Amino acid sequence: MSWLRTTALAGLCYAAIASPFAGMQANAQYIPGAPGASGGGGGGGSPGGATNAVQYNAGSGNFGGVTLGTAKLLLGQASGVPAGETMGGDCTIAATGAITCLDTNGVAFGTFATQNYASPPAIGGTTPAAGAFTTLGASGNLTTNITGSTQCVHANSSGVLSGTGGDCGAGGGGSVAFTDGTHSVTPTTLTVGNGFVIGGSGSAGTLNATVPDATQASGYSIAAGDMSGQENFKGSSLTVTFPAISSTVFASGMSAVIPNRNSTALTISSTPTVNGLASASSIYQYGWASCTSNGTSLDCFGFPGFGALSGDLTATGAGVVTLKTSVALAGSPTTTTQSAGDSSTKIATTAFTQTILSTADQTLSGGANVTSDSLGTKSSGTTTIDCGANPLQYLTDGGAFTLAAPANDGSCMVLVTNNGSAGTITFSGFSVGSNTGDAIDTTSGHKFTLSIWRINSVAGYRIAAMQ
Repeated sequence: MSWLRTTALAGLCYAAIASPFAGMQANAQYIPGAPGASGGGGGGGSPGGATNAVQYNAGSGNFGGVTLGTAKLLLGQASGVPAGETMGGDCTIAATGAITCLDTNGVAFGTFATQNYASPPAIGGTTPAAGAFTTLGASGNLTTNITGSTQCVHANSSGVLSGTGGDCGAGGGGSVAFTDGTHSVTPTTLTVGNGFVIGGSGSAGTLNATVPDATQASGYSIAAGDMSGQENFKGSSLTVTFPAISSTVFASGMSAVIPNRNSTALTISSTPTVNGLASASSIYQYGWASCTSNGTSLDCFGFPGFGALSGDLTATGAGVVTLKTSVALAGSPTTTTQSAGDSSTKIATTAFTQTILSTADQTLSGGANVTSDSLGTKSSGTTTIDCGANPLQYLTDGGAFTLAAPANDGSCMVLVTNNGSAGTITFSGFSVGSNTGDAIDTTSGHKFTLSIWRINSVAGYRIAAMQ
């Protein structure tokens, strides 16, 4: 390096720059000599550019100079002539040579790109508590760790996973816990009141229906153990008590069946209202009642039983009713029909005569009152008289219509009353001459009585004006 004056050289750098630029030097104040085109010895030429310019081989023994501004980089160009450029894009460079990058492909780095936290900062606006997120959302599948012993995992309707703290059992086996909030539960057996028992182990189980069935020989109050079962009462003058509705006795939906096998009626003493029975205070002999709670009262149905038998009738426990050999009969031929409110049994003690309409030459004494039959208002169409319906009938003439002869033999009377829309009555099917009685008009309020008969299929009528 004898060709350099050391006091004139402020700095020298060599770079591998593509041809034709093979070497460069910095021009401080004065450099009497310069390297050749290869950056080695030989040749000559004067430095180019301003003071402190970076020199480059311009060819033919000449040099060019590039002045670099603060934090500029000397970069080769497509033309082959180097130029000073500012670092751009995602990074910057300082005059000290420090390079700073805050983005990646134009997108700013997140918090963790430049920092390391033992307790991470907020993610998505939520600050974790002691490094654990209380709620974590995900747009896709979510995998989280549930620590502790082996346990089942539950997912709620929002998709949040949680551990149950207990093992589900391999292959779906293991004990199963049941509860209805009231009844006793064991790992492999669930007892629901006295109604059902679920037993078994592992993945297999059996549902057995059990119905309480007990017999009471004295007064008894229905208890929790009787729900869904049957309490049979067998004795004399016994009382069944229905206590107040509670969570264990006659709660809504609970029921009990009460048969009465007493020799007498079973008395009912009930705190809740009893609905549906013929008697809310007793069940007769051999009767029964099935009562289900609706939460406030008891809805019951059943057979009321047989009332106490006395007098000429007796009954056995098997339900056999016997009539005594010597019976005290009551009644008479003239009182064969019970009077209103009389539920006693009467048997006629002597013969009596019946009146039958199909029997000829019968003698009728006495009489009967008749409730006339209304045919309504007639204003169009055809009305056929049926004398068998009632011997006395009436209608209102509200417009022109046809009155047809009866289809069967018989006789009756029909009262016709005109209203303000009365019309002409046309008679059809009758065999009559020119004289049929009084003329019928259409004056409002006028009344006419029609005597109608049919004998041996021949029908006739007569008209009587009533004004």
